[in-house]
Amino acid sequence: MRLHLAIAFTSLCLFSGIAKAENLNLQEKPETTSVYLSPYAYGPGLGGLFALNDTLKAQSKAFMKLSFSQNWRLQEHLDLGLDLDWWLPGSNLGGLLNVNYVFGGEGFRPFIGAGLGFMHIDNPSYNSWGNGFGIAGEAILGAFIDLSDNTHLRIRVPFEIVGDSQMDRIAGLDIAVLFSLPTYGTKVKKLKY
Repeated sequence: MRLHLAIAFTSLCLFSGIAKAENLNLQEKPETTSVYLSPYAYGPGLGGLFALNDTLKAQSKAFMKLSFSQNWRLQEHLDLGLDLDWWLPGSNLGGLLNVNYVFGGEGFRPFIGAGLGFMHIDNPSYNSWGNGFGIAGEAILGAFIDLSDNTHLRIRVPFEIVGDSQMDRIAGLDIAVLFSLPTYGTKVKKLKY
C-alpha cells in the first residue's frame, strides 16, 4: 500500500510541475557585480603642519591640526571630502571641499586630490580680521588603509595656500580615522545565475 502511495505522489508531483529538474551546466561561472554598501564615512583627524612663508612663521613655525573629516564615495575611483580644520596655536579656522581620484581596490588605496575652501589665519601681525581671511586651495597625496569592514585610516600630505593678504602657505601630514555603518569600501559580490 505504501509503495502505491509513493508512486502516486511522485507521479502527481512530476506531472503537475511541482517537482522540476534544472538543466545545469557546470562549466558556466556566475556573473558577479561589486557594490559599495555605504557611500559616507566620517571621523576625527589629527596632524602636524609647517609654515612655509615668513609671515606665518612669525605666528608659529609648526601647527597642530585638528579636523572633522567627511568622505563620500561618488564612484569606484572618485571620492568627495569635506574637512573642517582648526590649526593650533591660535584660532585658525577653515573648511575645504576636496575631490580625490582613488587608485587600487581593497585594503590599500592611494589617491591624489585637490581642494578648495576658506581659511582664516589668526596672525597677530594682521591689523584687521579681513587680512587673515581668504580662499584656500590645496593639493593632496594620500592613501586609505582599511582597518576593518567599517573603519579605515586616511593618511594625507596636504600642501595648502591661503589667499589672504600674505598668501600664507603650509604643508604637513594629517591622519584621520573614518567610520561608516554599514561597511564602507569593502566590495560585496552578488551572484547572478
